[in-house]
Amino acid sequence: MALCRLTGSDFEFFRTMDLFQATDVVFDYRNTKSILEPLGIVCPAPSDQLVRLYLKQMLG
Repeated sequence: MALCRLTGSDFEFFRTMDLFQATDVVFDYRNTKSILEPLGIVCPAPSDQLVRLYLKQMLG
């Protein structure tokens, strides 16, 4: 809940994060996986190369 102490644009940008912290919302893909796997659709684990690409894009 510390995000609520931010000021200005930082607060506006991060304020929804406090809601998730306060309600213990969990995001996962269990329901999606249970529907897609029987159809033969699987999401592979991310490779090192993919993670590096994500980090490169996020940082810069």
